[in-house]
Amino acid sequence: MDGALQSIIGLEQETEISATYLPFSMAQLTIYGSLPATCYVHATRSAQTKQQAKYQLQITDQLGNVLIDIKDFTVRVLQTGVEQEKVEVHRYETIWEQLSLANKNSQMLAGPVLVIESENDSASALQKRFPDQNIIQANWGKKYQVKNKKSL
Repeated sequence: MDGALQSIIGLEQETEISATYLPFSMAQLTIYGSLPATCYVHATRSAQTKQQAKYQLQITDQLGNVLIDIKDFTVRVLQTGVEQEKVEVHRYETIWEQLSLANKNSQMLAGPVLVIESENDSASALQKRFPDQNIIQANWGKKYQVKNKKSL
């Protein structure tokens, strides 16, 4: 899927606009089947201005059967007239920092809190820490039932 969206880079090189484009939106994504190891993309530009471009993409199997249809995939200009020498590369990564709720006050939990879990540990711990808080607990299962009227 990512490769299909990247396929428009070749179409962007055909324009006279020197710009860096970023994916912005798509109007519709229709999935007709799973993607095989080998597939093809048919991409066409349907509209272009100085600030954005829209594309229609179809991902097909080797026989030409449409597996995914993307309508109005829109890219927008990040900056116009960027020279290659001035482009900088930045790398970002997500860092998880676990914080304890022990020092937080109950004012931070405004409104009901829904806890979905396979065990009762988190919901019970939250209810003990915030006895006046409306904690709604849901356990994974095939059906759901009300266990605690106070939770509603």
